[in-house]
Amino acid sequence: GEYAAAVVAGVLEESDACTLVAERSRLLSEVTAGRMLSLAWPEQRVQEFLAGHPALDLVAINGPTACVVAGPDEAIAAAQRDAQSAGAQTDIVRVDVAAHSRLVDAALPELRRVAGGLHPHLPQTRVVTTVTGKDLTAVEARDPEHWVRHLRAPVRFADALATAVDGPSIVQQV
Repeated sequence: GEYAAAVVAGVLEESDACTLVAERSRLLSEVTAGRMLSLAWPEQRVQEFLAGHPALDLVAINGPTACVVAGPDEAIAAAQRDAQSAGAQTDIVRVDVAAHSRLVDAALPELRRVAGGLHPHLPQTRVVTTVTGKDLTAVEARDPEHWVRHLRAPVRFADALATAVDGPSIVQQV
């Protein structure tokens, strides 16, 4: 997704993008799996709900009332019960790894090392990043920490989509 967009926009060389994808995949195979749960609530409601579920993280905002949380299996099961009791429509999201949650934190130092070895360039075309939901800035594009946040930060797909309607862009979904 966003790695391919970065290549098309001239931010990453194909070899750098392939290295980043391969290393990210390898690192994710070594972390605790976890689970994800979609909640048909707006982000603010999910944030309030998470106060009662400290083992979970908000990992995606896909639409005005479409969010995803992630965490350990037992915490997701409890959250699903509580959310359904509160009237939320829920669904377990089948994943191998609960990316964008604290369960991937063990992979971040090595990903940071890999990202530090990239040779990024200034974007040659507009790229909307789901890390912020806004246009990828020149500073972000060349900052190795952006590519680390890409794995750990919530996917702000709804915001990225809203930004994209302002003009032509490349948008990715994780």
